[in-house]
Amino acid sequence: MKRILFVCTGNICRSPMAAAILQSKIDELGLADEVEVVSAGVYAEAGYDASRFAVSVLGHRGIDLARHKSRAVTVELLKRSDIILVMEEAHRK
Repeated sequence: MKRILFVCTGNICRSPMAAAILQSKIDELGLADEVEVVSAGVYAEAGYDASRFAVSVLGHRGIDLARHKSRAVTVELLKRSDIILVMEEAHRK
């Protein structure tokens, strides 16, 4: 299985939204058994809910983000990811 990792700052808005949108498209294409999409934050504290605004926006598009819990980027997560996409240049550095 391939893993795509989205990275932002706190892992409560941008990267979880991007991951959920891509996961939705992957599910629609029937590729859920082949691709896993995850998100994390460079300054994230573990266990926080997604932003209520992010949950609301995606909810209007039929994508559920209500169960998301924030997590920090780790070396292990980076090593296990095949593609890493960042929200800002600073996240790459």
